[in-house]
Amino acid sequence: MPAERRKSSRTKPSPSISSSTSQPKPPPKSKMKPPKSKLTPSLPSPSSVVAPPPSLSSSQRYLLLFKSLNVSSHNRISMPVLISHVLVFLQSQSTSSSSAGSSDSAPLLLPISVTSYFQSGNLILSNLPPNLTSTSSSRSTSDEPFFSLPALQTYLSLHAHIESTLFLRTLPSLTHILTNCPFSTGPVGSDLETKVHVVFLEKLPGQEELEELRERVRKDGSEEMVWWPGDVEGGKEVVLLLPNGVGKAKCGAGVVEKVLGMKGTMRGWRTLRACAGLLE
Repeated sequence: MPAERRKSSRTKPSPSISSSTSQPKPPPKSKMKPPKSKLTPSLPSPSSVVAPPPSLSSSQRYLLLFKSLNVSSHNRISMPVLISHVLVFLQSQSTSSSSAGSSDSAPLLLPISVTSYFQSGNLILSNLPPNLTSTSSSRSTSDEPFFSLPALQTYLSLHAHIESTLFLRTLPSLTHILTNCPFSTGPVGSDLETKVHVVFLEKLPGQEELEELRERVRKDGSEEMVWWPGDVEGGKEVVLLLPNGVGKAKCGAGVVEKVLGMKGTMRGWRTLRACAGLLE
């Protein structure tokens, strides 16, 4: 019986080991691997800077625009790295700003969130705490952020090594432009949408400078047009109709900056629509 001998010669496992219940078995180890971070190792992880801020009654959402970011070889930075730097700054400012409010009177906010649209510097800042240092009840003051825009600009210059002017907008100002712009933009995706552009400005333009800009466009004899939305929801924008495109425009962003005497950054109509949708 060779087959039986071979079968009986096999070593059986000890019953005392396989069926022992004297000590609880350790929990099985998870086979799932932790996700790899896509951020630069030297930067703080977003998980360490997006913890919920102290209790506040409401939150704010803003569109943060950068001037001349990732244009040619100037001010090159990836969006994940830029987002990480902005998150670190906002979280540090949120911690100091929250000392003006009560931490027992309102539920916690969602974690501060920063997302990007395209690579040219369009960031959506969500779940920001309100500006608790303001004592005014006016509409313009209530829309002011809890942080200092020049302070963020300085922080990014020191830590991200980018030199860019920053512009901050809320949904009402974008909606006002989209609703009242006199230029017929047609449906989304039409050719005319590529010819309407918005120049976001640092401050309110002067009426004399605006009239000089309109007169300059009229003298050029082109089909270009300039529209100022008025001081209704901020008024720090100028809308341009450029039928021949930006490349051949006689009144581009550079001309607007020169005539109005201030810095600005230009975005296309499609970008304006998309960013307004992200702010809703």
